[in-house]
Amino acid sequence: MLAYLAGRRTDASLIEFAETAKSDATRRFQRCQANFLVGTLRLLAGEKAGAAGHFRIAVAAYEGNFLVRPECVAYSRMEFAAM
Repeated sequence: MLAYLAGRRTDASLIEFAETAKSDATRRFQRCQANFLVGTLRLLAGEKAGAAGHFRIAVAAYEGNFLVRPECVAYSRMEFAAM
């Protein structure tokens, strides 16, 4: 994620990297985190439609996954609802 924030990774490469985890729980955790981050940055850039899609994916990745931080999902749901 630091490489993404530093501009050395694209949205697509961050999300692709999130899918490389070996366990399903970790993959879903990383999917949630990556899409939350991409969605947040798109929202800050004024790209509401793009942000909404990433927030949807973040929330869907959370369902039933105990590894995902609740604040990530709560924020994603709040931002998505406000759009």
